[in-house]
Amino acid sequence: MTTHGRIPLYAALLLLVAASSLFAILSGADYLSAMLPGGLPLGNVLAALVFLGMSGAGYLLAKERRVLGRIAAIVLAGSVLWLPVSVALARNASLNFAGWNGTLWFLFTVGLFFAALGVLLFAAGTAVRSARKAKNAAE
Repeated sequence: MTTHGRIPLYAALLLLVAASSLFAILSGADYLSAMLPGGLPLGNVLAALVFLGMSGAGYLLAKERRVLGRIAAIVLAGSVLWLPVSVALARNASLNFAGWNGTLWFLFTVGLFFAALGVLLFAAGTAVRSARKAKNAAE
């Protein structure tokens, strides 16, 4: 299997990480509040994995495209920064917000989620279209 052939597999694995993390968050499991070293709740790490999984998969599928690849890289960078920015805005690892910082965090989080989802969907659609085009050309 070539490296190019592994990209969809790696993207699928990242999406599995994101989906598993999102499921855990939406289930409201008790273990989400378990504290990791440094006082960081496990739920916050899982939330970061949702962003990283979606944007990472989108980046892998889009990196061969000039403009979409650059946009995907920016969204991936935002996903990498989501947890540190969140902690900085909250001024605590539990992400308890007060005042305008909570509003800024909410806007950043929602914007990043939709950016990651949009890049992922667009990159996946482009990858499927390219695969069909290559298959038709081979026939």
